[in-house]
Amino acid sequence: MVIAFPSLGQTKLIQESFWSKYSIRNYGVDDGIFSQQVYKIQKDKKGFYWIVSNSELLRFDGLAFKDFDKGSEGGTLYDMDEDSQ
Repeated sequence: MVIAFPSLGQTKLIQESFWSKYSIRNYGVDDGIFSQQVYKIQKDKKGFYWIVSNSELLRFDGLAFKDFDKGSEGGTLYDMDEDSQ
């Protein structure tokens, strides 16, 4: 059995290499998200991401958000699921 403890410098290089493959983007009010509390994020069969928050149901296509819950004032959403269709 071999146990290795990389030095702190090596760990940092590994972390930087791992994260360099990804880009990080924050979304907020300017992008159409008005709630700070998200209960669920789910990807559907078509590749859209659905976001359930305490005041919105949003669909994200990779570029923009579309709000699907304009009509239910005062309600709170907690969960959702994709049907078989």
